[in-house]
Amino acid sequence: MATSTPTIHELAQELLGIVKPLPEFDDRGFSIYDLTDLNAVLKYETLPLVGVSYEGRVPVSEDAQGKTLRARTVTIMVVNFSVIVALRYGSAVGVDDTKVDAVNLLNAISDAVLGYKGVNHRGWVFKGESPLPSDIEGVIFYGQTWSVRLPVTGNFGI
Repeated sequence: MATSTPTIHELAQELLGIVKPLPEFDDRGFSIYDLTDLNAVLKYETLPLVGVSYEGRVPVSEDAQGKTLRARTVTIMVVNFSVIVALRYGSAVGVDDTKVDAVNLLNAISDAVLGYKGVNHRGWVFKGESPLPSDIEGVIFYGQTWSVRLPVTGNFGI
């Protein structure tokens, strides 16, 4: 029985479905295009919250896929997504420093997502994380990049 290839939307929803239920988010998770979308949500939601965005896909090189066929019908794509977390931040005198909370939350996300096999039957792979620039006073953003390999069918012959 062949399994169908999941869509980008299905993968994004799966990733959102993994992180959104974490207790820190209290189900405040959103499918977003970019950080600007998450900034807009901040006007209506309390922190912390999370957004998932599709970041594109790239083919795995032929060398990494193994034997090259003259008329290949399947190739492997690496599909990338960002998980962006918005948190309250305070580091001024008399305000609690929340960097430890941020790191703990990023670890909780990693624990939930790493290796999860869902609609694609291939585990999610952690690619990295970093702070993201913020113009909003008292709010910090962190982004994690996650990828999954996806078989794509077609006529890729020469």
